[in-house]
Amino acid sequence: MWLWIAGFIKPYAGALVLVMVLSLIAVGGGLAQPYLTKSLIDDGILRSDSSFIWTLVAIGAAIAVCSTVLNFLVRRTYVSLSCTVLHAMREDIFKHILSLSPTYFSGSKQGDIQSRLDGDIAEIQRFAVDTLLASVNNIIMLVGSLVLIWTLSPPLVIVTAGVIIISTLFVRCLRPTLETMSRRARLHSSAIMGFFVEKLRCVKFIQAHCAEMREIHRLSDLHIAMRGDALRLQFVAYAAHAVPTLITSLTILGVFGFGSGYIASGEITLGALIAFVSYLQKSISPAQNLLGSYVSLQKARVSMERVKALMDERPAVASPSEPILLPCPANGILEFRDVSFIYPGSHAHVLKTASAVIPSGSHVLLSGKSGAGKTTITDLLQRYYDPSEGQILLGGANIADFNIADLRRVIYVVSQEATVVHGTLADNIRYGSPTASDKEVHNAAELAGLLVNSPRFVDGIRTIVGERGADLSGGERQRISLARALLMKPEILVIDEGTSAVDVLTENALFSTIRNGFSNKTVIYVSHRPGDMHYDVCIELVRGQLIQARSVP
Repeated sequence: MWLWIAGFIKPYAGALVLVMVLSLIAVGGGLAQPYLTKSLIDDGILRSDSSFIWTLVAIGAAIAVCSTVLNFLVRRTYVSLSCTVLHAMREDIFKHILSLSPTYFSGSKQGDIQSRLDGDIAEIQRFAVDTLLASVNNIIMLVGSLVLIWTLSPPLVIVTAGVIIISTLFVRCLRPTLETMSRRARLHSSAIMGFFVEKLRCVKFIQAHCAEMREIHRLSDLHIAMRGDALRLQFVAYAAHAVPTLITSLTILGVFGFGSGYIASGEITLGALIAFVSYLQKSISPAQNLLGSYVSLQKARVSMERVKALMDERPAVASPSEPILLPCPANGILEFRDVSFIYPGSHAHVLKTASAVIPSGSHVLLSGKSGAGKTTITDLLQRYYDPSEGQILLGGANIADFNIADLRRVIYVVSQEATVVHGTLADNIRYGSPTASDKEVHNAAELAGLLVNSPRFVDGIRTIVGERGADLSGGERQRISLARALLMKPEILVIDEGTSAVDVLTENALFSTIRNGFSNKTVIYVSHRPGDMHYDVCIELVRGQLIQARSVP
């Protein structure tokens, strides 16, 4: 996992080195201030040397201004670097997620996936870039402060080291509790995210069943569970910071108390005592930040476990390392040869040694009872799954030997559950053909019957379509999907109950459009409602077998 993270940081190593160098210079300026204060008191104020005082004041002011400018440059460069790394990590994980098969998403909560993409990635990025960079500065500040304290008074180094050791041991004792609580807090956050994702998609369903209060109570229960753990985590995290701070404060008071006696005996000067207190604070602050980095590490470890589990998921199918070229034309003979299929985690055959031959350019009816496996066949054609046994051949070649992206460009499915994204009608129709002109999009919309006497599309193809097409009817969503197909012009078109939400007259008109638009291409109509069309081939799916007949009126 660390190698994966390092891969995103490596391209920006130069910028990271620049940030570290500028930070070190700024740290050096901070370390110089207490020594200047010591000289200002001992050699300037106590001796009433105004010339020396103003010289040191000018030097201190110059250091302060330079440190401010340097910190601004560091902050600007660092924020840009941090955001770039975060976005690159998220994009890489999103790319991986898009390669996963439907089986993964059917068994995972979308809210949990979103939580890993958002919260967990941000936690890893904060540690990998922010915390590690800050830790380097803190270590240098701590070591520099201890060295300068040694020059003031070696015994005082022992006092400082004692404070640091006690604080470290205390935070170390809290480590197991912090790690456990961080993991539980992340799980609670994921559960609430999943709740919102699920419920916001079915608000109409909730309202129809008068279940508003029931869902509110469920959210309240999730909040109660999260709140209890969050309070405990905050208490432990506060203790990890507050106790070392208390130890430091008591130590400073003790130093002033005992230091006054050393000043009276001449063993230490007032300026040295004040400088020591300043260096003590400068050393304790980095020590506490380093302890805080340890807390951040525990949170990052939990997030890394969750992200690693996601990255370890492997697609059920993948393109071969050396894919073969698709036949030209790509609508050659389509053959199912002794195809058997069992869904992952199941033992029941959906298909069992099923065989059928679909001639090139034919219009085919694939029928069968609900649950017979018709949609499974469309998923196999687009290689969301591979057959458990047997082969699917296109033009005599196994489709598993083709590049998946190339295969899905020539085999397009208009499904019953048509997908609509937020944007204009044109954006939705053009989704599979991003370079298509507005005229081509408009023609596809008209052929699909979208712009004929429709009060919903008052702005034509520029009409805004809401999230998931919530304001559209089922028939309108299906016609959008059909318009995509008409624009893409795939070699093999599969209509998987893709007109089930329209009336018979509209369906017949759409079938006529499809027949005219795909007259020389292979079209597979998956339906339990054959209609009045003439099919070149009829295939019925019965008990996992494909029963084939030709020239069906």
